[in-house]
Amino acid sequence: MGHAKLKILETYEPSPIPPGSMVESEGDTHIFNGIEWQPLRGRDLGHSLQTYGGRFIWPLDPYVDEIDYLSVAHGLACEMRYGNQSPYPLPVAWHSVALSHVVPQKYAQAALIHDAAEAFLKDMPRPIRRQEPFKSIYDAIEDKLLRVCFDYFDVDYALMDDEFKYYDIKMSWCEMTVWARTSPVFEAKLAGLHLSTPERIEDSQDQDYIKWVERCPRHEMWQSAEKAWLERYDELF
Repeated sequence: MGHAKLKILETYEPSPIPPGSMVESEGDTHIFNGIEWQPLRGRDLGHSLQTYGGRFIWPLDPYVDEIDYLSVAHGLACEMRYGNQSPYPLPVAWHSVALSHVVPQKYAQAALIHDAAEAFLKDMPRPIRRQEPFKSIYDAIEDKLLRVCFDYFDVDYALMDDEFKYYDIKMSWCEMTVWARTSPVFEAKLAGLHLSTPERIEDSQDQDYIKWVERCPRHEMWQSAEKAWLERYDELF
């Protein structure tokens, strides 16, 4: 199931073909992205997002051949959770790595990639994304892109079931629990939502969740989170 290693920016060598060159082939316009020719498929290049792995992706109209694991790892490592308002930056990549270690094994791969769409769409804080009219629009866009990501990684999208969502929410709960020790606003959020107190969680079977939250790198966090994501990718895929 492994994916071919990709050239990344650090190993990029200029091509004799000027990046941005376009040709007509098989009834479609193709653009040279600097590494390979990509079909536009009738889409506006201005609506595309350039990726770390060297391709263009159209987040609202994605195709499997526009996804690559390096871009997912890099995007999730650079994207922070909680609207960038946590006591220290928490990369989505680290949240995904941590979750992949605590869920039942059948969910491990899905856990690592469950937020893959956020590598391209950004992590939209739950208080925003669950309110209308934003919710319906964002959910449809994210679901379409995430299904394409799951196809790329050859993981069954049906694993995103209610049981898995429970584990994902519990991880968020435990993240806030760790921060509630020193941040009264997180303690207030937990209390206001009528969730268990930090003490009750720490005395429960959720210790593995707490442990992985506490292990989140605090310095050079995106590089460390990207490295951790790629190491876990090698283990699972």
